[in-house]
Amino acid sequence: MSTNCMNLLIVGGTSGIGRDFLDRVISKYQVNISIASRSVLNYDSSDDYKSIKIDLCDVSTFSNLKESYDIIVIASGVVHNMLIGILDTHKVQSIITTNLLGQIELIDFLIRNKQVNRGARITFISSIAANFSMKGNSIYSVSKAGLEAFVRCCANEFQRKKILVNSVAPGMVNTKMTLDAKNNLGSQALLIDEKKYPLGYASTDQIIDFIEYLSFSNKYINGQNIIIDGGRTITI
Repeated sequence: MSTNCMNLLIVGGTSGIGRDFLDRVISKYQVNISIASRSVLNYDSSDDYKSIKIDLCDVSTFSNLKESYDIIVIASGVVHNMLIGILDTHKVQSIITTNLLGQIELIDFLIRNKQVNRGARITFISSIAANFSMKGNSIYSVSKAGLEAFVRCCANEFQRKKILVNSVAPGMVNTKMTLDAKNNLGSQALLIDEKKYPLGYASTDQIIDFIEYLSFSNKYINGQNIIIDGGRTITI
């Protein structure tokens, strides 16, 4: 696929999977890159991308997006571990808005304003938590399950414009979010969990390989959720 003059939007490209995907794209492709996040990203060269300030919790900021896009990757996400019965309402709202509602509203905004080009590729970041329960992860699981349903609906509704919509669902990945989980759960709890991954936790590169394929090479996969967990969900 020729990428000259293509516009790429990465939502949540300042850290973790989104940031590493940005680095991959800059090193391999000639595309016009926009990074949308709550904070402005400073990179080595200002010519490599545009940094746009948006907040998935504030629909009014979406108007800062001015272009029409050929590739969209939404890598934003938050997680708070809470047990049912002692849920924190503020944290519940944060998870649902960032991981689900804000992403739905963003795509609705872009489609409504004709900012998703014909033949575009849209990739969301889900999680094995959508179909794999862990104590304290109920709201996060709900947000990701809802996101996967939204992916299927988008794929169905956008078919006539040849827009392909998919998601990738990692297990645990060695990112800042994993480090935060380690701090919340304790190193011993995370060590026990890691032993349940036959191939260990994934590197961000292993996840990005699939995002890259869906963004730049995919011509047929649509409405699918690709699990990337090293066999965790088939391990008792």
